[in-house]
Amino acid sequence: MQIVYDEHSEEYGVLKKKPFKDMFVDITKSFKKNMPNMTPDHIFYTEEEIKIPTKEQLDDMPDVGIPTIHFYDSNKKVYDTATYMGQNAYDRYKIVKEIKNLKEFFEFKKEKGAN
Repeated sequence: MQIVYDEHSEEYGVLKKKPFKDMFVDITKSFKKNMPNMTPDHIFYTEEEIKIPTKEQLDDMPDVGIPTIHFYDSNKKVYDTATYMGQNAYDRYKIVKEIKNLKEFFEFKKEKGAN
């Protein structure tokens, strides 16, 4: 795990690998939640019902980790994530330091006076 700094939002996050299956389920949940606000001209729009798969249904998917930045609120809960892929992400998120656990991250944020 690594602490990263988001230069655009001026906040710190933790870079770690998120299982692809978890990411797929999260994206499906997001589509289902946001579909009522989409119109047919939206690239992801569908009139079909979106069904959220269970992790068991995804057993055939590869077991790979996707580099993902997790942002935590003051209650130490993840409130947002961002994938760490592509040149835009590499330019925006600067790696600050390696850490072994989340406790180190929260101590670092406390020292920096960050939320």
